[in-house]
Amino acid sequence: MTEETKGRVLDGIIYDMPNEEYHASEGISKSNLDLINRSPAHYKYSLEHKREPTDAMLLGTMVHTAVLEPDLFGKEYVVSPKFDKRTKKGKEAFAEFQDENLDKTAIDTPTYDMVMAMSDKVNSIAMFRNIMDGAKTEVSAYCTVSGILRKSRADIFREDGILADLKTCLDASYAAVQKSIHNFRYYVQSPYYLDNFTYATHRKYEKFIFIFVEKTPPYGVAFYSADRKMLDTGKIAYKRNLDTYKECLETGEWKDYEEKIIEVSLPPWTK
Repeated sequence: MTEETKGRVLDGIIYDMPNEEYHASEGISKSNLDLINRSPAHYKYSLEHKREPTDAMLLGTMVHTAVLEPDLFGKEYVVSPKFDKRTKKGKEAFAEFQDENLDKTAIDTPTYDMVMAMSDKVNSIAMFRNIMDGAKTEVSAYCTVSGILRKSRADIFREDGILADLKTCLDASYAAVQKSIHNFRYYVQSPYYLDNFTYATHRKYEKFIFIFVEKTPPYGVAFYSADRKMLDTGKIAYKRNLDTYKECLETGEWKDYEEKIIEVSLPPWTK
């Protein structure tokens, strides 16, 4: 951990850690496990080359801030007026705007309106307000298990054994969410987070709730919880990834895909 985090750790939990500091800190995160699952070489490359966030990732971060840390939104984002950069006056106005907002990310009005609409919709739902009752947001957990430092950052942290995660999506229906849980390995996230928070707090964390909010009107919101099969399957997967990581550390070899021809078939859901 960095000098800034010293003195702020309570049983492996940090309540006020900036997002940038968390991502820069040591420890294996779920996103690291995803890269290791693809291949150790992809994980190793990610450590040496900064990855630029996609538009979807940037939107997700904005929505997280608006919903979970609304007091920070105005400090981190600013709505940019339209400037006619073809004119001297427009160029000067744009330069002045940049100088006045050096520490903020500029977003256009349509994006701002969309983020606010998504935030308002989530906050309007009683289920969400119940989940947030007594909860803390953006809480980081660190634990060392079998010699490996692990980390997780919960969107919503409750002291009664419940964690929740807010996700943006195009479709929050049951079938679409099932595909997202598979494609983005959310089934690995749920047990990894629950186990890490269990180790970090010395309390049992057993329930993981996904909150999906759609990016288009009417900005539908749906709530799902990881069932036992998902948690068991995800735990097997993350432990396999950690075993691979530990083996790579011991051997110093970070291989990519196997050098052999693999027969491929259609996925089981193909009709």
